[in-house]
Amino acid sequence: ERAGRIDIRYQTLGGVHVIIELKKYGRRVKLYQLAEQVDKYYSSLEKCLSDKFPNYYPRYSIEVICILGEPPSGALSLKHAACVLSSSCNARFVTYDELIQQAQDSYREYLEAQSQVGQLSKLLDKIDAEFRS
Repeated sequence: ERAGRIDIRYQTLGGVHVIIELKKYGRRVKLYQLAEQVDKYYSSLEKCLSDKFPNYYPRYSIEVICILGEPPSGALSLKHAACVLSSSCNARFVTYDELIQQAQDSYREYLEAQSQVGQLSKLLDKIDAEFRS
């Protein structure tokens, strides 16, 4: 367990333990090899937590997120790949391109909301100025 190389691990404020497995963008990954790897990480963390906090077990949650350059190979479909990872060790995968797209979409939504807030603020300032004069 100590020799395992988890790329990123953290605990959310809600108590969920998250393991993030990063693969190089151009690396092709086979589904069942990925599932085996993340299952080792999941099992190791689960064992460490139950050893360290025996009275707390099994009330914690562990989630594994694999970030890949492309979906894993060897699956019948993307849904099949998602099911295999989810059922084996509460894992899921996302590609770098999807993450970038999601970030761009979120930022675009933020900018649009800020634009609307700015317009509303100008309108309120205008009303306030007319009210005071």
